[in-house]
Amino acid sequence: MDYKKEDKKLKRAAQQVDITESVQIPIGKSSVKQMIDAGFYADKTAYITKLFKDEGTYYFFIRPRRFGKSLLLDTIDQIAKGNKALFKRCIIYADKTYKWKRYPVIWLNFSELAKSSPEMLNKSLNRRLCDIAEFYDVQNRINISVEEACEDYLKRVINLLSKLENYESTPIILVDEYDSPLISCEKEQYEAVLAVLSSFFKVLKGSQKDCKFIFVTGVTKFHLSGLTSGPTQPMTYPCMRIMQRYWAIQKRILTAYFLARIQLFIQYLKN
Repeated sequence: MDYKKEDKKLKRAAQQVDITESVQIPIGKSSVKQMIDAGFYADKTAYITKLFKDEGTYYFFIRPRRFGKSLLLDTIDQIAKGNKALFKRCIIYADKTYKWKRYPVIWLNFSELAKSSPEMLNKSLNRRLCDIAEFYDVQNRINISVEEACEDYLKRVINLLSKLENYESTPIILVDEYDSPLISCEKEQYEAVLAVLSSFFKVLKGSQKDCKFIFVTGVTKFHLSGLTSGPTQPMTYPCMRIMQRYWAIQKRILTAYFLARIQLFIQYLKN
């Protein structure tokens, strides 16, 4: 990557941000819109667009909590939906090679699901999938009860979203905190919860060819041995390089985006 060229783009983007003492740092926020509006989004869209260049790729990423995983997924979601105006200060906006195609998105945050029992987890997954189907106005064509197995529901929703008008035929699937149900469940329910997730991930892995890409995040690898072998598939070296650069905290980015705020903070401490 041409870092000198990228630095110039970063500086131009940072100069458009209104830096005032009244801006509140959005701590704990995972909305890219909130981060951009507040002027605290360090532009990594140049790396995210590379994820859209492959077909049927299964990305599996483990990072600690508060590491920015949900922010990454929200950014992918907004780009996939074609929300170009949101990124007018970002590198992707000026990238003439990116075509801003619209993709259906299935985004499942497992930490937000009801998971007091395997049955509740299954039903909660189906209800979330039903909400997604309703967003794309295809809920009346599911013809499956929320009591049915979640893997069957997932297959049906993927099939329906692949036939939408005005969207690409390859949905994007985002799964945040895949391991949350296993971390929070009672010991005696672990195997039953694991069985629900294993069936779900088996279908997810088998759906690669029908999707633009699948991106799964979690906190720990501890639970992977009990799931299908799909999530443990390593990323290709180019993909690892892309994501390493995405997560990197670089001095030039801190300087481009946050130097003025750091100076304001230092001045505040001196007063």
